[in-house]
Amino acid sequence: VGTRFPGLEPGDIILLRDFVLEMTRTFPTGRIYIYGHSQGAFAALALANQFPRLFNGVVADSGGLPEMPIGGLRAVASVFIHAAGDPVIPYRLSVEGRDVLRQDGSTTTALLRTDAADHTPRAANVQQALLWCTGITTE
Repeated sequence: VGTRFPGLEPGDIILLRDFVLEMTRTFPTGRIYIYGHSQGAFAALALANQFPRLFNGVVADSGGLPEMPIGGLRAVASVFIHAAGDPVIPYRLSVEGRDVLRQDGSTTTALLRTDAADHTPRAANVQQALLWCTGITTE
């Protein structure tokens, strides 16, 4: 059900992980949540899947689940945000991504559907998704 996305090579995930590790050394924090919009949503999910112990949550905004084995995402709170009328990436990709994670045993996956008809990230939606992830991971 996953979707291939251009521009992200396997080694890029390692580079992203190394960047996150460097940032946490520079700015220590107890929890790490990752956000991605559009192609970045695919990348954020791939990164959290490959390194689930590094992230407490992932917010995938207007993207979908990449084609990959998804076992790592069972351990990470995941929220898909998507506009029902998105003209760039179909809304169904977020629905399918959420459903695949649930079928794989994830109990910490949600979908935030918006009624917008565009492909624009909105801070209020991201904040709502991050609050949900925080609530899931601190209980």
